[in-house]
Amino acid sequence: MSTEQEAAVIEQEAAIIEKEAAVIEKGPAKPEAAVIPHESAAMKESPDNGQDSTQSVHTNTSFTDPHDGTIYEWDNVQRGWFPKINEDMIAAYTMSYGSCQAQGNLKQEADKPPTHGVCKKRELREESDPSKDISIKKVKNETPAWFEVEEKQNKHVYVSNLPSNTTEQQFIELMRKCGVIAENDDGKPKIKLYRTEDGELKGDGLCTYLKVDSVPYAELILDGYDMDGHKLKVQSAQFQMKGEYDASLKPKKGKKNKKNRADKLVKWKDPFYDRPKHERVVIVKNLFTTKEIAADPLLAVQVKEQIKTECEKCGKVKRAILAERHPEGVVSVMFLEHSDADKCVQMMHHRTFGGRVMDCSLWDGVTCYVTEETEEEQKSRLELWEDYLKK
Repeated sequence: MSTEQEAAVIEQEAAIIEKEAAVIEKGPAKPEAAVIPHESAAMKESPDNGQDSTQSVHTNTSFTDPHDGTIYEWDNVQRGWFPKINEDMIAAYTMSYGSCQAQGNLKQEADKPPTHGVCKKRELREESDPSKDISIKKVKNETPAWFEVEEKQNKHVYVSNLPSNTTEQQFIELMRKCGVIAENDDGKPKIKLYRTEDGELKGDGLCTYLKVDSVPYAELILDGYDMDGHKLKVQSAQFQMKGEYDASLKPKKGKKNKKNRADKLVKWKDPFYDRPKHERVVIVKNLFTTKEIAADPLLAVQVKEQIKTECEKCGKVKRAILAERHPEGVVSVMFLEHSDADKCVQMMHHRTFGGRVMDCSLWDGVTCYVTEETEEEQKSRLELWEDYLKK
């Protein structure tokens, strides 16, 4: 084939592509005479031959595209060429887009109410082959029994050959050398000194650390340690079953609270800023006597206000309480900051007040200075009050 013939074929193919694009986008149009071989006289006639113009009139005139083999037919109503619909065309369309029946089935499935997931799973199990089902492992309820602590999780240390006069505080200080000791639910260190039925020490004890890593350190450092002439024997604790297991005796502990306590123990604390609240309270003693307060009821108010005013020079005071029936003549002053309480102790300790030397210190958080009034004291106070009103 020459170059001119190839160019003519390419131009003809381009014209056919433009014609197909026009049919798709703008609807059917009359093909050009250059592309379509000829139009018969019947094609050019108007469809006003006693027939309704709305009905399609098909003729036997058709042509085959030499490039792709598509057969086109002339439609007098639409005044254009359309592909001839045959079985091959329907089969190709069905393979590409699916049949109308399949789309109708999809619509019916979509209109159906949704079925429960459990029912679907049950149907799938019934339809599936039992030999191919995956077996589900069921956890059997084992009877409660004692268990052995794994070595990787053992935080307990057993200490033997302790002196007979060992106290719990001494044992705590000894075991703290190797790690942080865990705490019980009441906040106390988790240690135990074994005793006889008479209450005497057996010479052995148990300590539970917060971390597993503390156990080998205790064995390395404290094993063979000399304590008041006794060489200690330290090893990881091994538990043995005694009696039958009783699940009701096992304490139920909250895992979340236990974790919070453990995090609090290992948290870094500044010994100066992270101080207990009771160290914000200053106890001032030797300010008055109970007889002076009983003789002059207004003296209690005066003493409290004077002490509060003097303490406010060190910082902001939250409140001041006078224990009028305490034999040591006590006034407690609470500050907002620990540093202000420390300043107050330094400033007012061993100063004189009303001819007396004051004793100033931080509150220990335990001692209660507010005493209850007895019936005799109440009777005596009321009599003195009546005498005061008569004056």
